Amino acid sequence: MKTLIKNVYLYNKTVDILIKDNLINKISDTIEDKEAEVFDATNLAVLPAFYNMHAHSSMSLLRGFCEDLPLFDWLNNIWKREATLSAEDIYNGTRLAILEMIKSGTVFFADMYWHHSEIIRAVEEMGIRANVGICFMNSLGRKTIEENFDFAKNPTITKPSLVSLSIAPHAIYTCDKDLYKECYSFAKKHDLIFHTHLSETQKEVEDSLKENGLRPVEYLNSLGVLDNKTLLAHCVHLSEKEAEILSQIAVKGIQEKKGKNITIIDFDGVDGSLFEYYVICTANSPTHVDAITDSIDKEIKQATGLNPRKVEGLQNCQWVLLDYFDVVVHVFLEETREFYNIEAMWKDVKQTHLEDIE
Repeated sequence: MKTLIKNVYLYNKTVDILIKDNLINKISDTIEDKEAEVFDATNLAVLPAFYNMHAHSSMSLLRGFCEDLPLFDWLNNIWKREATLSAEDIYNGTRLAILEMIKSGTVFFADMYWHHSEIIRAVEEMGIRANVGICFMNSLGRKTIEENFDFAKNPTITKPSLVSLSIAPHAIYTCDKDLYKECYSFAKKHDLIFHTHLSETQKEVEDSLKENGLRPVEYLNSLGVLDNKTLLAHCVHLSEKEAEILSQIAVKGIQEKKGKNITIIDFDGVDGSLFEYYVICTANSPTHVDAITDSIDKEIKQATGLNPRKVEGLQNCQWVLLDYFDVVVHVFLEETREFYNIEAMWKDVKQTHLEDIE
C-alpha cells in the first residue's frame, strides 16, 4: 500500500513524500508513483505528531464533573457515575475523545479504562493508534480479574497494526501487593507494557508512608515491578531518591507540574517581527484562558522583544499549525502563573530547528 503526498511544506520548502506500508519511504522535491494513492497537500505542512501517553478516553463524557474536588473526593463521586456507564457509552465516549485527538494532531494514545473491547472497537474503526490498558483493581473481584487476564491472552483485535495492549493495575491504593506482582508477572511473560498511576497526590505519598513505610516509587520498587517497560502516570510528588530510582531503571514516567493547567504555545514566525500562538488548556474549566493568554503575552514580549498576537478558535489554531510553521515551545503553567524561562527555551528550540533545516 502506497500513499503519495504532493506539494507539502517541510522545513521551509515544498516537497513530495512517499509512504509505503505505513512508513515514510522517500522525501524529494518531486516524486511520481503510478501505484500510489495521491493526496494534494498544497498549502499544508507536515509536522511531528503528538502522542498522548496517559488517557481515560471515554471520560470525555464526564468532563467538568466535580472538577473542584481533591482527587480522592473526586474519585468517590466519579466512580458512582462510571458505574452507570454502559459498554455502548464507553464506545461513544472513546469515539468522541479520538475525534478530538485527531483534530489536534494526536496519532497515538495510551489508554486505561473499563470495557477495553469497546475502546479497541472505537480505535480500529477510527484508524488511530492506541495502547489499550486492561484495568485491574482488587474490588473487581477474582472472577473479573481472571476474565481480564484471559482477554489479554487472547484479545479480540482485528487490526494489530493499530492496537497493542498493556496490563494496567489502577494504583497502589486500589491494588494490593499480590495483585501488583501478579499483573507484573503476566505483563513480563507476555511482553506487555505495565501501566499504572503513581504519586499523583501528596495524600497518596502520606498514605504509602503510613501503610508501607515507603514512598510510592520505593514501594513499587520493593515489589520488583519497575523496569523499562513500566509506564507511570502523573509522578507529581517524587523525592530525589525516587527520581534516581526511576532513572536507573529507565522507567517511562509521565510527569506533571503541580497545578491543573498545562499550556502549549505554538509560535509561528511570519515576518520575523510577529508571532502567533494558540493555547490549549487541559483544565476542565475554560474560565482562566483569557488570564493565561494575557500572562503569555507579557512573558513573550519580555523574553523576545516581539509583539505576540493571540489566535482565537480551533480553526485558526489549525492554520497556525499548518501554514508556515516554525517551532513549537511547551510551557507548563502553574497555579502561581509562573513560567519556565521562555527566552532560554526559545534559544534552545530555535537552534535545534536551524540544525534540523541544515
